[in-house]
Amino acid sequence: MTRFMVLPRFSSVLDRAINEADVRFKSACKVALLFKERFWEKGEPQIFGGYSKPSSDLVGALYYPVYGLNKSRPGLIMHCRGGDWSDRFARELYTGDYERLCWLQDQHTASSWCRPDIEQHKLYIPAYHNTEHNTIFIGEHTAPTHAWLSSSLHSSVRGSI
Repeated sequence: MTRFMVLPRFSSVLDRAINEADVRFKSACKVALLFKERFWEKGEPQIFGGYSKPSSDLVGALYYPVYGLNKSRPGLIMHCRGGDWSDRFARELYTGDYERLCWLQDQHTASSWCRPDIEQHKLYIPAYHNTEHNTIFIGEHTAPTHAWLSSSLHSSVRGSI
């Protein structure tokens, strides 16, 4: 979020947390692709809803719809991350219809996620919990646990009290 702001000078530890490249929030894209048929339900093994992790690190995670199982309607696959997931079979069935969200390209979103390492977490958590210049830092990376939604909610409650 700080990429949209002009910030005052904070304590040295908090300034370092804000400016350290390895702690900065990362970008990610989420893409939804519409296919003419649910080919993943016809292959071996058959996939009927849920999640899979392809062997290619370029693809990331794939999410298959759990509703309307075994229907002949077109299918939607969500995938997170970047990369080329268009092998010949998928390309033939792809309708050309898609939606995507790339966090760093969205004017209302600062970023997608942050993943400090253990030492950064230990160093910066106390600084995040101090109020400086009437500023309260919240977000998953400021919570003692690092677990997306629960950490975001935890830090939001801390920041609102």
